[in-house]
Amino acid sequence: MKDLEIILLVIHETKVRESISRGLQMRGYSVASTQDGEEALTHVSQISPSVILIDLYLKNPSGLELLRRLRLQGYRGKVILLSGMSLRTEMSEAYSWGVDHVLCRPLNLDELNCAICSVLGSATSTEIHLPIS
Repeated sequence: MKDLEIILLVIHETKVRESISRGLQMRGYSVASTQDGEEALTHVSQISPSVILIDLYLKNPSGLELLRRLRLQGYRGKVILLSGMSLRTEMSEAYSWGVDHVLCRPLNLDELNCAICSVLGSATSTEIHLPIS
């Protein structure tokens, strides 16, 4: 089933984005990625991802603004927000716009895989321990 799941990564840090992408591909997911929120909006209409992982601290637009715009444009897929810290005001706003899960850094692939499986309603796969910086 995972080979049918497309994960869109919207993370501005190249090394983190590439590390997460490789790890998810090793777990059998199809992965598309971008560092830019505007480009992510285009990707969503082209590839219909099952899950979008959004970096809260994106620029142009911010992660919260991207989430808001996705929902206003009708995207009803799952969204996981990646945050460097937990800020109550931002988290409250994220949940009001329909975020499905929030992960705080540092995270590892097991934690990310569990979150993806949880939002998709599927069982977790074999564990692969690869830290993500």
